[in-house]
Amino acid sequence: MLCGYLIIYTAFLPVAKPLASVYRLAFTGNTSSLGLNTDNINSIFFGSTGRKGGDIKVSEIEYPTWGDHFGNIKVENTKIDAPLIFGDSVSLLNKGACVSLYGGIPGYGKTVMVSAHNNTFFRDLQKSGEIGALVNIETNYGSYVYRIIEKKIAHREDPSPYTEYIERDDSENNEFLIMYTCQKENGISLSKYRCYAFCEYVSGPIIDKYN
Repeated sequence: MLCGYLIIYTAFLPVAKPLASVYRLAFTGNTSSLGLNTDNINSIFFGSTGRKGGDIKVSEIEYPTWGDHFGNIKVENTKIDAPLIFGDSVSLLNKGACVSLYGGIPGYGKTVMVSAHNNTFFRDLQKSGEIGALVNIETNYGSYVYRIIEKKIAHREDPSPYTEYIERDDSENNEFLIMYTCQKENGISLSKYRCYAFCEYVSGPIIDKYN
């Protein structure tokens, strides 16, 4: 009988572990086993540079590469205070707020797209990220401020809420920040819908892409 139980346990273990992780993520918010730290990733961020304006030559900054921890993001009047990671994947989303490669980085004159889990780093976005709240982003090359001007809920397969921002002209006056996460429905984290917060650029150094 003992041998039989051991065989069943061994066969079921590969299935049980992922199911347990999904259960913690979706229903309990317990992510203690999901690697929520930056200990095992490369960091090029060492705190505020004190640089809040002016121009920066792209040749003068250490441009982040995939998986780099290169900054921090905070949202006014919320509990959002998270490491900023370059790139987005299942593993990176467990380490911080992730900057999508489909957009730009702060100061590049393109829309910056930042996503995170709604029960960890962006758990406060849907309820507490109010219109007018300031978003402060520190990077390894400068300090940036954005302001939330609009929030929307949309299906995950509907690109229309953010398409107009992504397709803007490439200039500093059109730089936007989009923060997004899964919508929480009846306390459940997994959802087919996304909560978006659209933010206008307020201040921060501009990256000269041609020098």
